[in-house]
Amino acid sequence: MPPRILIVDANARMRRTIRQVVEDSTDLQVCGEGTDGQDAVRQAEKLQPDLVILDLTMPKMNGLQVARAIKKLLPKVRLVLFSLEENQLVGNAAKAAGISAVASKREGSRSLFQGLRTALQSAA
Repeated sequence: MPPRILIVDANARMRRTIRQVVEDSTDLQVCGEGTDGQDAVRQAEKLQPDLVILDLTMPKMNGLQVARAIKKLLPKVRLVLFSLEENQLVGNAAKAAGISAVASKREGSRSLFQGLRTALQSAA
């Protein structure tokens, strides 16, 4: 059974794009989507995904807050931060929040695929 992915981004167009790229280009299965930070935590608890793709900037809770909350509920879940914000400070904060990989929206699908590979390899 392929790893199950939850996609969380406030932008509906971005969620559709991520879903299409993941489903067309990998053997991963998208199990659901979240629209904001609180929805992300609810969906993660309900769906029990293997991996969650998070944006940093979202309503109600940011991606780092969501990562910490999901890790408390699902300690083994892998998290990928897919964001426009990318610097060492964000990377350090992401790692401290339990995020397995940071991918750049500016670099697009190539960066996302690398982040997914890194996160899934860390699960092994």
